[in-house]
Amino acid sequence: MIDNNQLKYFIYTRKSSDESNKQVQSLETQERLCFELAKNNNLVVVDILKEAKSAMEDGNRPTFDLLISRIKSGEANALIVVDIDRLARNLVEAGFLYKLMETGFIKEIRTLNKNFNAVSDLFYMGFEFLRATQYSRDLSVKVKRGVQTKLLKGEYPSYAPIGYVNIDRKIYPDPIRSIYIKRAYELYASNTYSEKALVNILFEEGFRTRVGNKKVVKAVIHRILTDPVYRGDIKRSGVIYKGIHEGIVSRELFERVQAVLKGKNRAKKRTHDFLYRGYLTCAVCGCNITATQKGDKYKYYYCTNGKGLCNEHKDYLDETDIQDLVALSFTDIIKDKKLADLSLETYGQELLEQGGNQITIKQNLESQLKNIETRQETDFFSR
Repeated sequence: MIDNNQLKYFIYTRKSSDESNKQVQSLETQERLCFELAKNNNLVVVDILKEAKSAMEDGNRPTFDLLISRIKSGEANALIVVDIDRLARNLVEAGFLYKLMETGFIKEIRTLNKNFNAVSDLFYMGFEFLRATQYSRDLSVKVKRGVQTKLLKGEYPSYAPIGYVNIDRKIYPDPIRSIYIKRAYELYASNTYSEKALVNILFEEGFRTRVGNKKVVKAVIHRILTDPVYRGDIKRSGVIYKGIHEGIVSRELFERVQAVLKGKNRAKKRTHDFLYRGYLTCAVCGCNITATQKGDKYKYYYCTNGKGLCNEHKDYLDETDIQDLVALSFTDIIKDKKLADLSLETYGQELLEQGGNQITIKQNLESQLKNIETRQETDFFSR
């Protein structure tokens, strides 16, 4: 019989992500039960270590690795867990614990129903670990079978991809984000915009991550443009399954995008230069004003509606209207032509550093300066 006064315990609690929908005690419940066991038996608890990782595969649990290290360093020589399968469900890590007990680093492992503290207990503990390992294998097989059944039925088997939402174990187009998904496809299929350009355009128009409200990065844009889920199919392990969900884009549009991605219709560098984009905000909601080009010469500016609360994005301003407004704003500010030239030259340099087209920028700036001068002359002769 081991004297409890010689033992110092670590409490170890673990909950696996694959058990979220099953009747398995939460970390909080495990902690409470372990502390009650320690209190009722006057056991000395050194620390509690919590982990939310699967034990099906070895090398997946950093807190378990820390537990083993601290036991080897002598901080504690006993463990409390609600059940032996909390410690291991694979034979590799079960072997670590078995060896630590055999060499005396672990004097006792206590569970709610059984104590392992003698050499003869190692035999029974081995059976418990084997049982836990087999349970994990059986669970893995059942999960894979369930996923395969869903795929064959055309059901998306996991959490909805961006642009979709989960409802009643199926996926449906997200009424807000699906608009941006379709917009990404349309822009890229035009053979005008790169994936990097899409990142900035969609961000200006209000596309954000689900968590943190941040810019959606290029890697995610690429995944969106290549995932057949958006045309109504599901791809798993290289196999395409016909989905029962509604596609966000047509199959024809999806294939056009794939052609651009594969270089059959390589995207060209964007050549549109919008002189005022990035410097204007909506007077109603405060969001950025972005721009688009129709045909070869018509440029329109509109609110990005990034907050989703404004109706101004439904109305467009022609670039000539913007020029008149800017000219009117600067008429009473800029009286010195040299100062105006210098200011516009500095602004033009900024646009060039951002990758703008030199000839187009020069033409736009000259047009803007002339517009301001014309406005000043008109105001002078009308006085």
